[in-house]
Amino acid sequence: MNARWAVWVLLAGLGISVLGDQVYLVALNVWVLARTDSSVAVAGLWMAPPLASLVVGSWLGGLADRWDRHFSLVTANLASAVFIGCIPLLRPLVLIDAAIFLAASANALFTAALASYVKLLVPRSHWARVSALRGLLAYGSLVLGPALAGLLLIHGKPGTAIWLDSATFLASAVSLLLLPRINPDNSGEEGPDKGTARWANDLRRVRTFLAANRVVLGVMAGHHLWIGSGRGGGGVCPFGARAQSAGARVSG
Repeated sequence: MNARWAVWVLLAGLGISVLGDQVYLVALNVWVLARTDSSVAVAGLWMAPPLASLVVGSWLGGLADRWDRHFSLVTANLASAVFIGCIPLLRPLVLIDAAIFLAASANALFTAALASYVKLLVPRSHWARVSALRGLLAYGSLVLGPALAGLLLIHGKPGTAIWLDSATFLASAVSLLLLPRINPDNSGEEGPDKGTARWANDLRRVRTFLAANRVVLGVMAGHHLWIGSGRGGGGVCPFGARAQSAGARVSG
């Protein structure tokens, strides 16, 4: 596959998954509200993604740098498809929150690997154009996603819309399988044992730094809790925060 087609396949995979994200955004809240009749339960859903970012985001970036980027992208999308697909089948709210947490963790791995992979796949002269197309996909999904979710909710059940999002992640993973494996300086070829050992060493350094600079950790925690509360989403409560993160995934 030549570079031009590879870029279009990547954009198609990203577009499919981000559109599903916006369908999921609406359907999940409606589904939980219908199941629990509790606004508190719905508010709790918004804490899982920022909590996952706080807990795993700090070290998943280093892990993505040690692993094969292509493997990380495909694995993250497959994991998201599984975790999101399980949500309509779960009953206890704690299991639903756990599935959302795991899906958000997979998305953190995807985001960490994607930033590096795009720069390796796309020629430098095309970075601006591809960035613009990713932004178009992000903002277009904010319009089409909720509209599609509304149609599905009118003619079906919220669980169907959630499964649709799971299917979009599966389709995205299949499209990413068509892309080449690209890693800088053979970083993805160093083997899992050596890569994991280097990652563990990096994690120890981060832990030592945070232990000596607890103010930094406090600021990080406060930032994620502020976003999770909805006050960081441009004044539109949780929707703004979630839409902002969805846009960052594609256009960032």
